[in-house]
Amino acid sequence: MFDNFFNDREDVLKKREKKNKLHELLDKYGSVEGIEKNAAGADGYEYMFANTGNLIDEVLAERRSGRPLSSAVHESMPQRRNTLLPDDDDFSLEGLELSDRQRKAIKNLDMANQLTIIKALREQQGIEKPRYKTEQDSFGERNIYAEESHQKSYTSNEYSGVRNDGDENRGLKIDYSKYGKGFTKEFIDELVSDNEFNNIIIEYLAPNEGGYNNDKDDSGGETNMGISKNTHTNENIKDMTRERANAIFYRDYYKWNGINKLPYKIRGFIVDFGVCSQPLTAIRMTHRVLGIPEGNIIGKTTLDKFKQFTQKDYEDFLEKYRAEMIKYYNKVVKVAPEKKKYLQGWINRANRAHLSD
Repeated sequence: MFDNFFNDREDVLKKREKKNKLHELLDKYGSVEGIEKNAAGADGYEYMFANTGNLIDEVLAERRSGRPLSSAVHESMPQRRNTLLPDDDDFSLEGLELSDRQRKAIKNLDMANQLTIIKALREQQGIEKPRYKTEQDSFGERNIYAEESHQKSYTSNEYSGVRNDGDENRGLKIDYSKYGKGFTKEFIDELVSDNEFNNIIIEYLAPNEGGYNNDKDDSGGETNMGISKNTHTNENIKDMTRERANAIFYRDYYKWNGINKLPYKIRGFIVDFGVCSQPLTAIRMTHRVLGIPEGNIIGKTTLDKFKQFTQKDYEDFLEKYRAEMIKYYNKVVKVAPEKKKYLQGWINRANRAHLSD
């Protein structure tokens, strides 16, 4: 899902800088396998930002041919901070219309997902990225995450359609035209008012589902923000708005056969898995992990099971569900080997599953 975001940053992260960083990481970890297995934290993100378009293949070819490595490349570069990580203002939530809960959810995401969400929010709300007073500030002297202290916003978040605390008094402005045909005003009002659903959009669906894509190996076909042509044949996928995508998620996944009745702690990753596979698959997996007969709905039997849960039970459920998701993805690849290129991304998606507050 990060490819579109990285392509947007080509003018900032120059090719020679990327190659230089890849050389440095290869020197440090010994091989591509070593990087992918062992690089964590900043090194892991540096690798993701640098290796756009499989640039690592060019770097490996240079190393095999004996061309100058990172030091020579570095000498020819203008002096700037020695990192491919984004600037701290890329992470700022300044000016964005968000509730406290949304801000907390965004700051709990990893760096790459924070960047994707914040970029989309700025585009939706027409907010420019804040600029710091000098370009010479040390990267280490500033906090790359948004400041904890901020003035609470009391206006609506159009990106996810969330009503904040003061909306009832000030009046909520909703552009119903962005949702397109097929959704009533009452349905849209319900969606906009459902804070738990919109938090799941921010925590899971927006960061996990990228922009427009038409990959021949994707069984969903033409896809945008997680909405695929093969599943939604009458949709204009290429021109899909964020609002319409949210409405489809709400109708066809979140509220499908009672999924929205699941405890909020575990609802997010089950909805997310339902979008990635099918909602029926997500429901049956829920039943399997609970140890009850697999059915087609989230009903009384399922909900009664969760009523008995302690915090430890929820943690165990998360681990078992995550393992089942990874098992499912491996089966998909076994049946359709051309999908192997998606496997690591799917596994990463499963590993991002967590209990919501």
